[in-house]
Amino acid sequence: MDRSDSGGDRGGPDAERNDEPISARLVPDRLRRSYVAKFGLVILAVLVLTAGVAGFFYLDISSQITETSQGEVEMSAEFQAEKLSNEVNRYEQIAASLATHDRIVDREGVQIEARLNNEHFRGPEEIQAMHYVDLETDTVTQSTDRTAVGTDLSELDLDVHVRSRSGVSEYSYEDVDLTGLDSTFTDTFEHDGENVVAFISPVENTDSDGAIVVVVPVAELATDVDSTIDGDYTEVVDIGDGDVMVGSDEDAVLSTYRDGEATEIVEEARFESGTAEFDDAGEIVGYAHVSDTDWVLLFHAPQSNAYALVDNVANSLIALIAVALAGFLFIGATIGRSTAKALDDIAEDATALSNGDTDVEITTDGRIDEIGQVRNSFRDISQYVETATHQSNAIAQQEFDDPALEQAVPGTLGESLATMHTDLESYIEDVEASKAEAEASREEAAEARQEAEALAQRLERKATEFGDVMGVAADGDLTQRLDDDVDNE
Repeated sequence: MDRSDSGGDRGGPDAERNDEPISARLVPDRLRRSYVAKFGLVILAVLVLTAGVAGFFYLDISSQITETSQGEVEMSAEFQAEKLSNEVNRYEQIAASLATHDRIVDREGVQIEARLNNEHFRGPEEIQAMHYVDLETDTVTQSTDRTAVGTDLSELDLDVHVRSRSGVSEYSYEDVDLTGLDSTFTDTFEHDGENVVAFISPVENTDSDGAIVVVVPVAELATDVDSTIDGDYTEVVDIGDGDVMVGSDEDAVLSTYRDGEATEIVEEARFESGTAEFDDAGEIVGYAHVSDTDWVLLFHAPQSNAYALVDNVANSLIALIAVALAGFLFIGATIGRSTAKALDDIAEDATALSNGDTDVEITTDGRIDEIGQVRNSFRDISQYVETATHQSNAIAQQEFDDPALEQAVPGTLGESLATMHTDLESYIEDVEASKAEAEASREEAAEARQEAEALAQRLERKATEFGDVMGVAADGDLTQRLDDDVDNE
């Protein structure tokens, strides 16, 4: 057995395939043969990569901006809740200050009413009225609003807040001993067609139990909690029953907040601030507890406005991707397409040249870039090959006066053609000289032959003459003589 054949054909297709680069084995031949396909694949890959990177940054940036926007909404809710708490405390302090005023404590009747009017005039203009209430009868006895005199507070169905170490509790007016409180306030209630809040402080009077009541319209409190985002609004909700206490929309006041569907958010706001999204309404809400109350403040803003920066970033990234896509498509439609067509033309011209077609016409189309330089080079090669072919034909046909031989052919081929031309021309000259010499020699030989023939004839005649004389002499006639006038030795 011949062991040399046991390993198979080491130079077969598999071996040639293994000698190719890895990229050549992985990329299909159809793709490798087409510049347009490879160019398009690269553009597609860059587009996918650009879109992926843009998407990654969009998610990252939008997440950060979303968190920032939610933080701003939460901070706005906290700020407004703190502001409202300060307003509540301010009105309570106004009521408490009046309740300790000596003209209120020590006097009655006209003096109390005059003091109330004076304080109302000097106090904040948003205060609707100031009352003095007899806690024994729960009746308004003096007031800056004469129409309110005689009003029985027990008939207004008021809910009063009571503060303790455990927090703020809410009780019915009839169940609270106001004399044991420093100051307090009520939930929002409707009186004479207007939603108001009452701030109450008991009066320390030895003769009877009384209290100062400062009445503020809810609309004034709502103005104090307004914010700055376009389309936003704020509502203050009572934790106990879920009703809206304060709001910019008067129709929403004393109604159940979101029909009771957001009780979890209201309850959570009691302990910590935060944000939530109402996708059905397209809103983001920030919530915070109003200190020293059982109210929570909920600040609402349209998601489109709150997340406007996120949308701007998204639009910017989309615009960036669109510009990149348009740019790559433009590159593919202009540079890529023209380059591919130019390369196809060059490939056809090169194939024609390799098949010996020296008459192929290669145009430059005025390009001066690398493609134009390659095309110019192919045109020069075509002219070079054409000139070399014409010179070869002229040399082969011994047409040494052909104009093609006057054209310069650079390089080794030109040197070889020039040497061939010189050597062949010199050889032909030598052959022609030898031919002339041979012709001359032939003429000389012909002349020599003629002379030899003439000599032979003369010699033959002389020999005949000598023979005849010698024959006669042999016959005895010795009178005969040989003619010695012979021109041949």
